Amino acid sequence: MTRISCLFLLTILVKCGNVPQSEDLKTNYFNLDSLVSTSIADLASKNATLDKSISMNDQHETRQMRLDSMGWIKEFKMIRELDLNKARYVGAISLDKQPGSITYKPKVGEKVPIRLLHIKYADGVIDEIRGSYVEDESALIYYMSRDITLKFQEGQLKNYSIMGHQKIIMKDTVRFQIKGTISR
Repeated sequence: MTRISCLFLLTILVKCGNVPQSEDLKTNYFNLDSLVSTSIADLASKNATLDKSISMNDQHETRQMRLDSMGWIKEFKMIRELDLNKARYVGAISLDKQPGSITYKPKVGEKVPIRLLHIKYADGVIDEIRGSYVEDESALIYYMSRDITLKFQEGQLKNYSIMGHQKIIMKDTVRFQIKGTISR
């Protein structure tokens, strides 16, 4: 019995050794998380204003606000879902580099929530980022999709939009759209 326990423990330790380390993940794909963190620091330091409109089904709301760092972190939480530098994406994402753009998509047969991340450059500076995120692992109970667009001006985030919907079993589908324009 002791030999079986030791063999089982040894197998677990060997398997754990094959998990990609966080250092390896940092350079695999475009670092969206770092871009968002840099944008948050810039926006908070410049006391930027956010003009935000939210539409959910037939309800609409518009606000103008100034956010501190924590406010910007909360505001960009959904955008960070597009970050590809996570262990579960290693080897599951294909890369297509073209002049002026990079596109990431899941490899054929891979089931990952990020369906697209497209980065467009103008004169070597990020101009636009588009992404699509779909959570449908338990599609019979819950389904959620988001299409996210970030637009930049001179390398700084200028506006963004998040459009999507979610469906929970025995509940109505909720459609939403969030648009934000940033003034520095």
